[in-house]
Amino acid sequence: MVYHGHLGHLLLPGIAHVVGLRVVADLQSRVKAACRQEGLGREEAKAYIERADRQQRQWVRFLFGVDWEDARLYDLVLNLSRVRLPTVSEMVARLAAGEEFRPTPDSQRAMRNLTAASRVRALLANHPETRDLDLHVEAVDGIVMITGVSHSEAIEAALTSALQRVQGVTEVRWEIAMVPHP
Repeated sequence: MVYHGHLGHLLLPGIAHVVGLRVVADLQSRVKAACRQEGLGREEAKAYIERADRQQRQWVRFLFGVDWEDARLYDLVLNLSRVRLPTVSEMVARLAAGEEFRPTPDSQRAMRNLTAASRVRALLANHPETRDLDLHVEAVDGIVMITGVSHSEAIEAALTSALQRVQGVTEVRWEIAMVPHP
């Protein structure tokens, strides 16, 4: 599996067959690329990159509580200022084919659990009864546990049958604390 995005491997916790890769380049190379791709002047490109890096750093810290520049978050860090893209591609393909990143029964199980929990979170986030609630979802082998706080006792009855139709879900368990509506 290939996921392209900033710190995508952090979106897939517990999935051992995911390669965590960081690709970096020096500021001069990045400025040239931004000038070419975005049609910016040199100073505009530099400001654009610094702003994007600052926003990315803040976003990653907010979402995951980590410093995105910490090399320990990655399996491999490659510098495009020193290594050509074809070489990088070969290195990544070779690493991904290695024994360490072959799917195992445990990593495939973790992926199924993560996928089921994500599908349930999506349904809850889009449902009018639950979209504003702070609910925690965990899935283990088809059993989904939903915990949190609600103002309505009706959410379990309203959503259990819909949740059981979610691919990968065989059973739904609720632990919802009821609090009076303010």
